[in-house]
Amino acid sequence: MIDKKRKVVLFGAGAVIPWGAPSTKCLTDLLIKDSASSFICNDNQTKVIQFIVDTLITKESEINFETIIDVVEEFIVHYSYIQRKKKHSKSKIFFDSKFENILSNFSIAGGEEKHGYHLEIPKGKEYPFSKIAIDNQSPPQFYFQHLLSELLTTIVSQISHYSYHSKGNSKIDASENAKRNKWFQDWYSIISKDACVRMYTLNYDRLYKVLVEKIGISVFEGFESGEFIPEKHTLPNIKRILTDFDSPVYYNLHVSSFWEVHSRDERGLKHLTITLRPYPILDMNKDENYTTEIDKERNVVVSNIITGYQKAQKSFLSPFRQMQSAFDKDCILCNDLIVIGYSFGDSHINSSIVTALISNPKLKLHFIDPAYSGDEGYNLLVNRLIFIFNSIINKSELGDPVYSLDKNSCSYFDGKLTVTSVGFEEYLSKL
Repeated sequence: MIDKKRKVVLFGAGAVIPWGAPSTKCLTDLLIKDSASSFICNDNQTKVIQFIVDTLITKESEINFETIIDVVEEFIVHYSYIQRKKKHSKSKIFFDSKFENILSNFSIAGGEEKHGYHLEIPKGKEYPFSKIAIDNQSPPQFYFQHLLSELLTTIVSQISHYSYHSKGNSKIDASENAKRNKWFQDWYSIISKDACVRMYTLNYDRLYKVLVEKIGISVFEGFESGEFIPEKHTLPNIKRILTDFDSPVYYNLHVSSFWEVHSRDERGLKHLTITLRPYPILDMNKDENYTTEIDKERNVVVSNIITGYQKAQKSFLSPFRQMQSAFDKDCILCNDLIVIGYSFGDSHINSSIVTALISNPKLKLHFIDPAYSGDEGYNLLVNRLIFIFNSIINKSELGDPVYSLDKNSCSYFDGKLTVTSVGFEEYLSKL
């Protein structure tokens, strides 16, 4: 119940790199160099993604795969038709894209825009992953939906390289992971000895859920499933997400590569359903995308990957919003919040942590990340604390850090904040 001691663990991208997860730079390079080869500008030479990156370089100090995704999603909003009328979004009225003639290298098969049309990408060429337009998408919107689908498929493929897990075929159980798997399981056993551990991840895998199940502890992931996912479509247990705060959990706050988005019910009517599947879902292989109007006149594509800068909007849908709600509650009620490999780049996640610090004066924070090592790391820590926690922590109050014997950890505010400036694998190996 509420009085039971609990610990919340938040896994960022840095937490899974030891298991072979791609870094941000790796994913960015893949999207630029090795994906969406059919999407070329009207010069028939320059890839659309490369053109986007080259255009952004003069505007952005840092470009990564989420920046690229965000641009493509903004094009989808810009070119969307609203309420099944040939009426463009407000942005189209005021800001007609000057790049439209450069980027829109596609044609409509048969030449007529009608219900059920499909695109040729590039112009006049059959596109093997073409979907059928049945939601009144404008052709430019539909073009960028196809591009987004390829980018998301590239990301899911990379996730599969380290997180695929089924009977007889498991990347998690690979021999090179044996030591780090055991180290994690030992660590989990330690922190769960006197508390209920509630795990949340910003990644798209089931990695730590699987490892904990292997030591005999049942972990609820929003769907009723054990270590191995059933073959049948498994629906989320929304009621349990909202009411069960006494069980160990592993919630994917930014969705999972093992989730499938169903856009229509058995009658063919548009209806969003999410199911858990025993294999990663590749967006390019699906017959259609699910688009929805979350904010007025802002159509977004719902997929099994939430990335880019529309995370907060997409997290409004079920079961995403119920898991976010559970994270809010757990942060406020927990005794310890352990943040591993997260760079504090998501405002909706940061908001939950800030709210917990304000509402829960007994909360203790523990950051585990090599980014905090050395003088630059200390400055990064100070800047993040001021930027994110400016209503709680003042730079002048930080004082001198109190170091551990190995100098890898230091604490502030009488232990309220502890920072361990090593990678997660090194941290686990030294316990």
